[in-house]
Amino acid sequence: MPITVQQSLERFVHQHYDRNREAGQMAESCANLLADYLQFWSGLFPAETADADIEPAEWERDLDAKMTQMLHGDSEPPAVDLGNLTMERFDEEHLREFVGWYLLKDLAFDSTMLQGVLEMLERWIGFALRQQGLGAEQHRILTETLHEVAPEAKRATVAAHALQKLVLSGSLYARPAAASSPVTALVSATARVSVAEPDAGCSHWLSVDEVGADRLPLTLPEQLCRYVQQGDVLQLCLAFHADGEARIVESGALFPASTWVDAVLMERYDPNDVMPELPWEPLPDGELH
Repeated sequence: MPITVQQSLERFVHQHYDRNREAGQMAESCANLLADYLQFWSGLFPAETADADIEPAEWERDLDAKMTQMLHGDSEPPAVDLGNLTMERFDEEHLREFVGWYLLKDLAFDSTMLQGVLEMLERWIGFALRQQGLGAEQHRILTETLHEVAPEAKRATVAAHALQKLVLSGSLYARPAAASSPVTALVSATARVSVAEPDAGCSHWLSVDEVGADRLPLTLPEQLCRYVQQGDVLQLCLAFHADGEARIVESGALFPASTWVDAVLMERYDPNDVMPELPWEPLPDGELH
């Protein structure tokens, strides 16, 4: 019988607890992150829908009971259950999205913490091979994918945290606004990093689709240039002043260019939305959209 992802992760965690408590906690944290991604974000499990036949009064009684349990501290978070999801269904695209999007989306990890998760993830992939949960070819593909995406994830993490510190300093204006110019609008936006030609000097800037080109770009400070690359995507909030100038007032996760489409779709997609049919047109090779 094929080994399931749930079985593999549980065995992996137990093995590390047998060694020492700290190793077990690290393995358990990594396993919980991966399990949460697989169950709620990977698309491998159908979205849960409410029972249409339930009576409103019954629904309210159940909700009241759960709220009472929470207030008295009697409830626990629901355990992640991956059911019969087999290891063979966990492929390199899931791994790429887990590392390149899921671990980056909330700025929950600094570079040291992320490195710990990545090391534990590679150990689990090797463990799954030894336990015959993975075949040799699948193991090779997953390992190569992890080695490919991990450096990009670490670079993005460093860049996101560095940019956040600069934003908190209040220094990231497109051009310095007058001291007396009030803020007239706040805009949440998704920005893409653009890079000038090498002979133009260190010129990295953010192009923001939601904002008119005449108001931007926002030039990135030189100290960030070695951490960001063409096509990287950043979630941010812009403040516009009465005199037309703009600055970043809040920055969020930064995603490598290789995962930016996933980042936008995952943050905005609602399973209940009806997606309109759009007149898609092919773009020239290499053009971002």
